[in-house]
Amino acid sequence: MNKVREVEKFIGDKRLYLTHYEAKGEKYVIFLPPLFEEMPRTRKCMVNTARYLADKGFDVIRFDYYGTGLSYGKFEEFYLEQAREDVAQVVDFCVKLGAQNISLLGFRFGAFLAAEFAVKANIKKIILWEPVCDLGQYLDECFKSLAIDQVVTYGKVKYTNEELIKELKSEGKLLVGGYALGLKAYDDLCHSLPLGKSELSSCRIVVWRRSTLNRYSFLSELDVTFCDTVKLAWDHIKYLYHESQELGEVTCKYLGGGI
Repeated sequence: MNKVREVEKFIGDKRLYLTHYEAKGEKYVIFLPPLFEEMPRTRKCMVNTARYLADKGFDVIRFDYYGTGLSYGKFEEFYLEQAREDVAQVVDFCVKLGAQNISLLGFRFGAFLAAEFAVKANIKKIILWEPVCDLGQYLDECFKSLAIDQVVTYGKVKYTNEELIKELKSEGKLLVGGYALGLKAYDDLCHSLPLGKSELSSCRIVVWRRSTLNRYSFLSELDVTFCDTVKLAWDHIKYLYHESQELGEVTCKYLGGGI
């Protein structure tokens, strides 16, 4: 693998942080990251994959949504519509650099956002890694993790979901995996419609473990098929760190092979 030139910068009024892995300046791939504790857990995997794709001839953009990661703002200021605007701003950034071919790669929550862009004329291909297809269900999973955290800390569930939601509405935020979920983001996640056939039918879906396929069984009713299933456990960082080249190979294949 050749040395890839990586340029870090902030863009726009919201001061979004991004890293540009420079290649030939023709085909661009924008990475849309996960949220909460999944974001730092998967960052190294996304860095490795970005470098792999850049070595194959794709310019890659990794960025953090406003209020997350290295972008400006507090996590409690994050909300869904702002995240959509962030994606649109990064797409526009690539267009201004001269990109003629732009693809999106979304991971978990980022896959939900990427799928929403499936109908955009200036997006060439969309690849979804282990996608979150229903944000309401995703929020439920977050609250289940809070219950597990309480059992680990206190030996029991000390605060019910109802009590936690009451705190959220009273204080305007609630810590989820160490990240402050704001009330607006909570409302967004609660009331968002699940992804449907119109968004998913043109996406390439890559899932990690065959044991998770039941989670996506509803897609068969939409005539949506999986592109690939890799053997990695996306939520186990040591596998992502050491074996992420497999993801790079699968992803590169569906992007068109690069050089």
